[in-house]
Amino acid sequence: MPIIDLSHVDWKEYENLVCEALTQENQNLIIEQNIKIIGHLSNQRRQVDIALRGQLAGHDILAVVDCKKYSRKINVRDVGSFITFLNDVCADIGILVTQYGYTKAAETLAKKSRVKLDIRTVEELKEYSIILDYCDECGPDEDHLPGIISWGKYRGLEGDIDKVKDVGYCDWCDTLHFRCLQCNAVTGIPEAQFGESIECLGGCGTIFIVRSYHAGHGMFEINLTVQNE
Repeated sequence: MPIIDLSHVDWKEYENLVCEALTQENQNLIIEQNIKIIGHLSNQRRQVDIALRGQLAGHDILAVVDCKKYSRKINVRDVGSFITFLNDVCADIGILVTQYGYTKAAETLAKKSRVKLDIRTVEELKEYSIILDYCDECGPDEDHLPGIISWGKYRGLEGDIDKVKDVGYCDWCDTLHFRCLQCNAVTGIPEAQFGESIECLGGCGTIFIVRSYHAGHGMFEINLTVQNE
């Protein structure tokens, strides 16, 4: 998609354009501009360019948007600072907006962050729908909503951890999930399938094998094996 020259607009107009673009595919969410959120780590009032709040599949979510009106690419330092900010304000989703793209290192760090972080242009936001990662193992059904996958929870998992992009557990049924390093797809492996060869749901050919070992005193260790074609 071609980049539209926005160098002539000021920062306020830029934010308004971002809000307008986000509204097109996220009309179920409330959009706020220039608000303050108390950071749970810093205990300081943090300024947020744009925040989107509401419910997705019955879950309350907070998406935070940072508008970078730079004349250069987003770099790894920009992404690192934003990740720290997102963790402080307990955001479920982060979106960095830029008109000049991003460096390879910035892209890599964004993909490996423990929050859902995307980098988009204003034009791309017009077709951008905010979603979370839901567990396919536990619903929805008449008794409860589908669980949300909480990423970055390893719980002593060992083995081929460097061969997956991220590890998480469902906040409802506690099913273990992996985000594939090859294709970015999410695959859930319930405890009943430990020991089996589970193919990545993205169809890239990656195989996950999770084994549980008794470590004594009622404790168990979990080991991950990843096989790539």
